[in-house]
Amino acid sequence: HGIAHERLAIMDPESGSQPLTSADGGVIVAANGEIYNYKELYDGLKVDYKPKTGSDCEVILPLYEEHGATIELPKKLRGMFSFILYDRKNDLFLIAR
Repeated sequence: HGIAHERLAIMDPESGSQPLTSADGGVIVAANGEIYNYKELYDGLKVDYKPKTGSDCEVILPLYEEHGATIELPKKLRGMFSFILYDRKNDLFLIAR
C-alpha cells in the first residue's frame, strides 16, 4: 500500500513534504490542516522524539507509537485537520478528521 498527498505548504514548506514517515519507514502519514498544540504534544511525549521536519503534523507519528490506533490519538490533537496513517507492519489504516 502507499499514500500520496498534495498540499498547500504553509508550515515548513522546505522540509515538511508529505507523506511523513517514521524513522524505520513502517508508518506513513498524510495530513491536511493545522494542529495547534503540536509543541505541547512533543513536550508531553513519554519517549524523546526529534522531529525531522518543522511540520506540525509530524507529531502524529510519535503519538501513534505511544497510543497505537486508539481514540486517544486524535482526541489529543487540537486544530482543524484530517489525516490518514498507514502502519505497514500491521497492515492497518487510521483515519481521523
